[in-house]
Amino acid sequence: MLIDAIIGVVTYYMGRFLVMTEKKKKTAIDVVIDSFLKRVQQDGIMPWQNPHKFGVSINWVSKKMYRGINRIILPNGEYMTKNQLNKYNEEHGTDFKFQKGIEWFPVVFYSEVTTQVKPEDVEIPLKDGESYQTSRGGTVFKKDGKYYTKFFVLKYSLVADVRHFKDSEGNSFPRRIKEDGTGELVLSKEDPERVIGNYLRRSGVKYEEVNDGRSFYRPSEDLVHVNKSYKWADAKYSVTFHELAHSTGHAKRLDRIGVTMSDGFAGARYSVEECIAEMTAALLCQETGISDFVTSGTLKENNSVAYVQNWSKSIRDFDSKLPSICKQAEQAYLYILGEDEDSQVGGSSTTER
Repeated sequence: MLIDAIIGVVTYYMGRFLVMTEKKKKTAIDVVIDSFLKRVQQDGIMPWQNPHKFGVSINWVSKKMYRGINRIILPNGEYMTKNQLNKYNEEHGTDFKFQKGIEWFPVVFYSEVTTQVKPEDVEIPLKDGESYQTSRGGTVFKKDGKYYTKFFVLKYSLVADVRHFKDSEGNSFPRRIKEDGTGELVLSKEDPERVIGNYLRRSGVKYEEVNDGRSFYRPSEDLVHVNKSYKWADAKYSVTFHELAHSTGHAKRLDRIGVTMSDGFAGARYSVEECIAEMTAALLCQETGISDFVTSGTLKENNSVAYVQNWSKSIRDFDSKLPSICKQAEQAYLYILGEDEDSQVGGSSTTER
């Protein structure tokens, strides 16, 4: 459709602001994907799989936790941009500097773009106040007799962990989180049973556990069906989170086209929806400290690794979909937790992260 083409072209060129690297130029989207895959390759496990603590990454200035894809990209730590560090030095009369050779990480946020479209380019005729979602994750709506399309463009800023900041006398930058729990901020992980139970009560989603080896979400019945028998509880939670993520796409919730108008296995909408659901499950696993793997004999196969790697080629081939995929995964994750998008860092704002 022409509207999808418009979204794709605008997103493509707005996302193509360049980042200089030692050997070549990369797009903002490439930087994000590369950062994610780099962590997987370095650690040998998914970023949220930590044997000691679940992922905790905050912006030092705002004191808020990063969310969404940022929580996957960023290792545990407290982060600032160069501008935030410079402002801190000015306000406190200090001379903290970042050490040479430290790693800078991209922090993703989204800029909302709204453009008017011609009535003949609209797939579904609408009345004022009505809307529908396009296959690229944009939203077409009608207001005052005119049609508009709204979508999100991926942007980012670079941050570094304050643990790598030193002043001229060798003093370390002050920390807000301390290993012994005595810091200014004390963070704790959510209980998976509580997360699941609270969401089911709020949403009204039907839930059943049956020992039949199958797990799925059936939109027509608004039903999450989970296999009752799992050797490891973590595996069951991971699968349950995945299916609950699909349920957030129901028309009476977040209304995602991959759920309401699925094109079947291996279709474009199906592929995007699967990626959204698995990213959401990964974030919930991180939130609850779930290791998210299934063990069979001596083989460990990470559910989320398998899904994300499976769809990574599709994401690279259609990189303009990535902002929408990340955004919708964040929305589903927060919807299940019952939180709003302003509670953590990384929303649809252009303020510095």
